[in-house]
Amino acid sequence: MRARSYHPAAGQLALGGAALALILGACAPAEEGVGLEEAPTEPAEAPVEPPETPEEPTEAPEEPAEEGPNDDEGGEPTGDAAQLEGETTTGPASADGEFGVLAVTDVRTATHDGFDRVVFQLEGEGIVGWDVRYVDEATSQGSGQPIEVAGDAILAVSLSNLTLPPELPDDIVRWDEGRLEGTGVVVQEVVEDTIFEGIQSFFVGLDAERAFLIERFEDPQRVVIDLPHDG
Repeated sequence: MRARSYHPAAGQLALGGAALALILGACAPAEEGVGLEEAPTEPAEAPVEPPETPEEPTEAPEEPAEEGPNDDEGGEPTGDAAQLEGETTTGPASADGEFGVLAVTDVRTATHDGFDRVVFQLEGEGIVGWDVRYVDEATSQGSGQPIEVAGDAILAVSLSNLTLPPELPDDIVRWDEGRLEGTGVVVQEVVEDTIFEGIQSFFVGLDAERAFLIERFEDPQRVVIDLPHDG
């Protein structure tokens, strides 16, 4: 039987090859995704959308309603009231109306830039008529008795189609103060007379006989008399 021979050089070569393999294996890069912890990835911020711009209204805003010629509250002057339009007159001036259930509920005066104003406000159904003229003396239409009125000229105002006080409903309160002090420029005083056959008379005492303008308005119904300071 043939004996196997042992060569120390060959063993050393084998051991050296194994060591080299181990060294090369240690130096080789690790495979991707194996044995390495991946760094956490921060989520990308969502893009910020600009705020929505409100749509502009397509319809134009409504214009404020124009104020009437007598929108002063409580008889106080507005300071910027416009005088009635039209030609002034020294009278007489008159207008027809329509019967209903109607009463004078307020009388007021005011001084504005360039003119004085007297207002007779009414409530109820119907259309007030009027007759306005200068008189030499104020007398009651019921008795003919003289009525004292302040001022150097008297403008008689007769409002028609009015209802007698006993026939008025409870929600209509008639103005019955009797006398109203004027503004002291043109209008000196307004004096109330009685109601007779649907006509109620008032006397407006003025500083002098002046031309005037008169007009009726609605909401509320009122008769407005303007007396220019230079009339």
